[in-house]
Amino acid sequence: MDSFVDDSMLVLADIGFSSFGAMNFKIRRRSGFISQAAYASIGYAVGATLGAKCASPDLRPVTFTGDGSFHMTCQTISTMVKEGQNPIIFVMNNGIFGIEQWLVDAKVFASNDPGKVAHTNVLHRWHYSKLTEAFGGRGWAVETLADLDQALAEIKELPDELCLIDVRVDELSYPEDLAWRVN
Repeated sequence: MDSFVDDSMLVLADIGFSSFGAMNFKIRRRSGFISQAAYASIGYAVGATLGAKCASPDLRPVTFTGDGSFHMTCQTISTMVKEGQNPIIFVMNNGIFGIEQWLVDAKVFASNDPGKVAHTNVLHRWHYSKLTEAFGGRGWAVETLADLDQALAEIKELPDELCLIDVRVDELSYPEDLAWRVN
């Protein structure tokens, strides 16, 4: 991903699993990374993407959000398409409110038993790529690194389009930076 993100892009990440993954990017540009400071606003990054593009129209936002966060603010992509914006949005799709489960009972992630996830943290699975297409953007669903590489290659050829990648990951996957609490 570091070779995909360049100085013409602005990286945004929702707080939670997405921010832990995104914080490892090498951001070379001053003010090149935006994330909320606390767990106070689930879904912040997608709305912030709209605002960031308005404030810096010459930059292409690259946003990382969880599927739970995306449930809260997904309709914002309709406004982005209407305004001709071209962000790239990665929805990390594990089917749960991962950071909430981690905060309440991180040991569930070590159990390898999705049935132990608290019922309130289980999401209704959406087809995020198809939802994006319904709003007028372009969408991909990826499950392997080869799928991701193919989607990224296609996105490079679409500099003016809103693009969303539905990154389907295991329900109990989590960023390595959080392993200290799981094990």
